Amino acid sequence: FGLETAGTSLKADDARAAVAAAIVAELHALLADDCPLRLRDGEQERRVRARDVFLLTFTNRDSRAIGRALAEACIPHAFYKQDKLFETAEASEILAVLRALCAPEDRGLRARALLTRFFGLDLPEVAAAAELGATAGPTQLLLHLAARAQTADIPALFASLVEETGVLRRELFANAGERGLTNFTHVLELLQAEWARSHASLPELVDLLASYIHGTGTPPGRDSDLQRLETDSDAVQILTVYKAKGLEADVVFVYGGTGEKPHRPVSVIHEGSARMAWVGSLAGLVKTRFEEEQYDERCRLLYVALTRARYRLYLPHYPPQYTRLAGPYARLNRRLDEILASQPASELARRRVDCEAAVPDEGGAAPMAGGQVKDGSALLPAPAVPAELDEIRQRRQGFLVTSYTAVKRARAGLRPAEEAAERWNPGESPAGEATDRLPGGAKTGIFLHDVLAWVSLADLAAAPAFPVWFSRVEVAALLERQRRRHDRPAGEIEPAARLVHTAYTAPVRLGESVIPGLASAKLVLREMEFLYPMPERGHPLLSRPSASGLAPTWKIERGAVKGFIDLLFEHEGRVYVCDWKSDVLPSYDAAALAHHCEQHYDVQARLYVIAALRLCGIADPAEYDRRFGAVLFCFLRGRQPGDEREGMHSFTPTWDAILAWETEMLGQPFWGLTR
Repeated sequence: FGLETAGTSLKADDARAAVAAAIVAELHALLADDCPLRLRDGEQERRVRARDVFLLTFTNRDSRAIGRALAEACIPHAFYKQDKLFETAEASEILAVLRALCAPEDRGLRARALLTRFFGLDLPEVAAAAELGATAGPTQLLLHLAARAQTADIPALFASLVEETGVLRRELFANAGERGLTNFTHVLELLQAEWARSHASLPELVDLLASYIHGTGTPPGRDSDLQRLETDSDAVQILTVYKAKGLEADVVFVYGGTGEKPHRPVSVIHEGSARMAWVGSLAGLVKTRFEEEQYDERCRLLYVALTRARYRLYLPHYPPQYTRLAGPYARLNRRLDEILASQPASELARRRVDCEAAVPDEGGAAPMAGGQVKDGSALLPAPAVPAELDEIRQRRQGFLVTSYTAVKRARAGLRPAEEAAERWNPGESPAGEATDRLPGGAKTGIFLHDVLAWVSLADLAAAPAFPVWFSRVEVAALLERQRRRHDRPAGEIEPAARLVHTAYTAPVRLGESVIPGLASAKLVLREMEFLYPMPERGHPLLSRPSASGLAPTWKIERGAVKGFIDLLFEHEGRVYVCDWKSDVLPSYDAAALAHHCEQHYDVQARLYVIAALRLCGIADPAEYDRRFGAVLFCFLRGRQPGDEREGMHSFTPTWDAILAWETEMLGQPFWGLTR
């Protein structure tokens, strides 16, 4: 596949997307009944089947990426002998459910269990179930399973867990694959085998599974932590080059291997037959030896990748515009440059791939995959809703529970900035410096938010240097738990920890004063939940407080606003609202952040300020001037140790502005409602 682009540069994500699209299109053609390519099987000729195809990658991340592309294109595929079964999200979700079954009265454990794929609920649905208590359907199912757990019949419990929760149907149909279901059943079978051997109780099985997940225990058997092949049906085999040694396939595609792995603090080198670990940076002869070994290892990997195909091998060729090409594939790409510059051999066929055509515009329609439309919205127009039906639906739908995210979408059909999948190469900072190795996007933001919510503020308030704080056992344990929970690569732990440490320990200017670090604030509330009615004309509004001596009258008419303030803290008698942002931006200076926040977070600021005022009982301008400080947006990637301004945007709205916000909320357009 010869990638071509009209631009002067080619982004890594665009290049990978173009290669993935080309592989998908070629697989559709190869697996079609009318494909002219035939394989000779003894004396017979037959068409190419999915099981005849290997898709080789260099990392597990690349395997998952190309697997998603094949799943979206409905191409049957399977991951060949993946390891780390107990590091998967499925193992963690089983642990969450079993813990809840052991202590069903614990609301926190119940909520974590209901968020797993066994129950298929989203956050608002879990919140609604929590409000209803034991009368909620999902909670009743969980309590039913907990009662079954009391019988000590583990096989029956596990069978009910899979069948009655509907996880089987959701994994097969909603997630378009068998990987998750295979991991679920594999973990449960291993636990059931342990029960059959030792007759362990459910709490003992929970402790055992937790030890496997946290790495403090090892399951019995040589391949017990090896993920099974998820299907025996006809499927393309996705595997890393490391696992392909000794294997062959009729058709082989090579994908990935274009980036460097994150630097590790411990490097492995060899001296004769001895294997040694070098801690810290490399220099001199040690660095030379390490680079030589890396070069030799890459050569071996490329040799394996190039010699697995019996009949046909597909290789991507990246153009000169892809300036950041690195990793093991870089050397092979240079060799392809040399071959294509001369007269290519007759065995080498080149298929051109237009990167601009293969990569969809942001917000545009999904690309074509092998001639099949992946998004059917262009084929079927939206049905017209009669005005009478729309009026009835509006009148009978009950009150709405909305949030900043929902309001932002409804108002302009836009996504909040932190939900946008910012594409960015690890190690490359849009602001010009290599500040961290975390990719952009919502998943990274959620990971960082969870670490920020659970890390000990007392430890950070003492302002330890990052290496000292990072080396603490309790910090390492927290970071590892969150990494596993969010299924993040191990290489993201240190950069995430640096962002969190800086966010809490860097000084912050608050008007005329400076707080030495947010962790040192006098009073701190994290993940402060709020729920208040949408303002109505009959409510005791800030512009029209209730009469003295009378209790305020609140009646939910249209709905309520719900959300979580990341950090609500007090400093020198004033209350501050702080929200963490993981946005990837070209610049984090004051002007750039002010413009960015005005464009993307104006709605959030309005909702959160009014929530904070109601939480604190601030209802008049004098009290507001005395007790309210500011709204802070802390852009984690832009914060710098010792810098009180960089990466931090703060503003204090006037009381008149807040009254104008509340007045605007009385109308429907603010909420994105039509009537």
